[in-house]
Amino acid sequence: MNYNGNVSELSVASDVERKEGDRVKNRMSYRHLAFQIDLTQVSTQEANAPSPPGFDHELEIEISAAEVRHQGKMVLAGDQRNQY
Repeated sequence: MNYNGNVSELSVASDVERKEGDRVKNRMSYRHLAFQIDLTQVSTQEANAPSPPGFDHELEIEISAAEVRHQGKMVLAGDQRNQY
């Protein structure tokens, strides 16, 4: 996948800053046709912090590689049942 943005503006992912607090993940997963959608809410509570936890939300969408191959073969074969 190509990224057209400025790479120098991206921050490096690091677990160093997270070792001092607790992370709790609340994940819901859905499946529809060839797709799986995962929604995750991550709450972070810093050690010895009186403030309420912070929340991050993550969305992950996966497509079945087997279904992509199957649909690709149907395209190459000219099969009218191809959905894409």
